[in-house]
Amino acid sequence: MSGGIWDDAVVIDRYTRAQAIADGLLVDVSEAARKRGIRVPVAVSAAAWADACEWTDRRPAQVGSRSACGAWSGASRACRRATCTP
Repeated sequence: MSGGIWDDAVVIDRYTRAQAIADGLLVDVSEAARKRGIRVPVAVSAAAWADACEWTDRRPAQVGSRSACGAWSGASRACRRATCTP
């Protein structure tokens, strides 16, 4: 598409999804997403993962698996609200 506001913009920096995953800022949950019918790559922030999914000694494992954590419900709802078509 030409004539866009960013056509002549100079990129001064970029930070990719892969870099954020490698740096530990994002947690890739794409495999679990595929099992639930979502065909696009999915990642959650490390903070969301720690709050909703990560098992620790202070918070023992709940029934189910890590991939079925509460973040999935939120991601699925957000996807539906954004009218994603998996």
